[in-house]
Amino acid sequence: QAVAVGETLYLSGQIGLDPQTMELISGDVRDQTLQALNNMKQVLEAANSSFDNVVKVTVFLADINDYPVVNEVYSQFFTQNYPSRSAVEVSALPKVWRAGLIPERIIPAVVTTELSYEC
Repeated sequence: QAVAVGETLYLSGQIGLDPQTMELISGDVRDQTLQALNNMKQVLEAANSSFDNVVKVTVFLADINDYPVVNEVYSQFFTQNYPSRSAVEVSALPKVWRAGLIPERIIPAVVTTELSYEC
């Protein structure tokens, strides 16, 4: 779910998968965004990091009109040191998810354990 290069951590994209079943959660874009960000939080914490260290996030949406809802949930996790962000609408997404987030760079990363959180 993440790769550390020096003091920089690169995370894989996160979607609303239940980490126990590896299935997309049911629910609307709010529920899926909340799950994706909780998954991201777990990966960040496994790397001894936090949302405060995220530098760039790309948000992929099935419908750009969902952006206000995604932004509302997003603001519950990113509360200071706001990262640079892009949001784009895409015509097809894997597993028919409504919203996905890719944190592109996290600094500083202090990885002292293997990252084993799967999502």
